[in-house]
Amino acid sequence: MRLLKGAVYIMGGLIVLGTVALVGAIVMKAGDSGEKRAQGFGDLEVTVPAGAAITASRLDGDRLAIDIASPAGAEVVIVDVKKGIVIGRVKLRPATR
Repeated sequence: MRLLKGAVYIMGGLIVLGTVALVGAIVMKAGDSGEKRAQGFGDLEVTVPAGAAITASRLDGDRLAIDIASPAGAEVVIVDVKKGIVIGRVKLRPATR
């Protein structure tokens, strides 16, 4: 009987400790989600050809597409706004016959 009482006390203590740990983890997670702030990447320079003009820009998620029109042809620059880097350029050239 003594052994059974000891086992019950130990298991009850483990249940209490587990519950306290679970509630603590939930409180910590709930507190972190509201305090996250977006961190900027600073300044990013995108080279635009001489005589060119930016005609449009679109933001989709963490990607920014910048449309550039120049005498040499149109171009779309894709920027990752989270990392602050130019991912790529799509150059649109007129077809030659």
